[in-house]
Amino acid sequence: MNAKYDQKATIKAITDLGFGAAVKSAS
Repeated sequence: MNAKYDQKATIKAITDLGFGAAVKSAS
């Protein structure tokens, strides 16, 4: 398992989750 890839995937998941929450609260 590539640690750098894993970190990037984790950051993407958190970003997507935060973006989804922002859109949900805005609408």
